[in-house]
Amino acid sequence: MKKIAVTGSSGKLGHFVVHDLLEHGCEVTCIDQTASEMLPVSTRMTHLDQLGEVYDVLAGHDAVLHLAAIPGAFIYSNDFTFHNNVQSTYNVFEAAAGLGIKKVVFASSECAYGIGFAKDLHAPDYLPLDEDHPLRPEDCYGLGKLITEEIALAFWRRSQVSSFALRFGFIHLPDEIDAFPQKNQDSQYRLRNLWNYIDVRDAAAACRLSLEASLNGVQPLNIVADDTGMQIESQQLIRETFPQILDIRGDLSGYRALISNQKAKDSLGWQPRPCPFR
Repeated sequence: MKKIAVTGSSGKLGHFVVHDLLEHGCEVTCIDQTASEMLPVSTRMTHLDQLGEVYDVLAGHDAVLHLAAIPGAFIYSNDFTFHNNVQSTYNVFEAAAGLGIKKVVFASSECAYGIGFAKDLHAPDYLPLDEDHPLRPEDCYGLGKLITEEIALAFWRRSQVSSFALRFGFIHLPDEIDAFPQKNQDSQYRLRNLWNYIDVRDAAAACRLSLEASLNGVQPLNIVADDTGMQIESQQLIRETFPQILDIRGDLSGYRALISNQKAKDSLGWQPRPCPFR
């Protein structure tokens, strides 16, 4: 049985991750600043911006799943969001390296590509957008996610800590996905996310599979559903919003997602569930 430390265990994704890991035989330590009555194990109350506390709470674990973060721009002040997300991730990697923990899986975001919170909307260089696409964030949240991926690379070079950077799409609960048909009929709706989504249960499975997968180095993975969840076909969405994009590098027929998840499928053996209303 592996012992896994999960930061952000009381969050939207954290709840599902903890239950998924427990169901698959892992021993889980929940780490957060608030406890949740929905979790079957107690929470270690920890300030992740304090390196000593992080060392203490991660000691004795086989791997770390780092989900704790402010989940977007403009929720708090820009400096607080940036400092919180970057410093906590640095401390997790610093403590993992010091404790001899060789595997960290952490929450990055599709916002690292720089479209979601950009001051002015700009088109991707090509579609579907994959992990090789340039990262061009200009906001506190996306920039912080880019830097956390650089932190991961630094600790691989220095201490051979391997990590998956999971670039999560727009995480939705099952009932939120069921409501899509009433909402997703306007090409401007969720445009900044390129209309992607991911079922929280599939996001949790990606976390677990990342912990199980063999890896030497740092690998970013887009964690999004196979389709957009829209009621408008993908090629029409492109024509209406990004007609200047001529570089199409994959099959975008039907409602196929404009962000590629193929690398996650190949690396993890992961498969998101189909859209429930197709």
